Amino acid sequence: MTPSFDFSRRRAIAAGAALAAGSLSSSLFAQQGFPNRPVKFVVPFPAGGPVDTTARAMAQKLGELWGQAGVVDNRAGAGGIVGAEIASRLPADGYNLFVCSIHHSVLPSLHPKLPYDIEKDFVPVSFAAMFPVILVAHPSVPATNVRELIAMAKQQPGKLA
Repeated sequence: MTPSFDFSRRRAIAAGAALAAGSLSSSLFAQQGFPNRPVKFVVPFPAGGPVDTTARAMAQKLGELWGQAGVVDNRAGAGGIVGAEIASRLPADGYNLFVCSIHHSVLPSLHPKLPYDIEKDFVPVSFAAMFPVILVAHPSVPATNVRELIAMAKQQPGKLA
């Protein structure tokens, strides 16, 4: 199962990088030698997670395509809000890209007083990758599916933690 997941993830990252490159405004490419300096990928999470890994793959592939470095800038904090605020204040010049997860689309409903407006400060460019979320338990837990796990939890309140 792992090889097919890796293959799918790699394909998604490559497709995302290609779409991101193709989706940039043609006026950016019309400028003399765009990009003529490194492109920053702001990631609102710590290094090593799925968003960071995706951003690093995109920065590498786009850097190769552009002949210019892509730099990942991790700005973690407050569930991604710190990085999003920083990204929202950077110049909208094509040299600053914000790489976030889908949860940023629901943050306004959870935090009505965000220091940025997700709809006005950002424009979606590309869907870059999909990461499954899985539920796992210690091998000693006899449940083999969610239904069994719920039944166990109901039969033994407070025992599963």
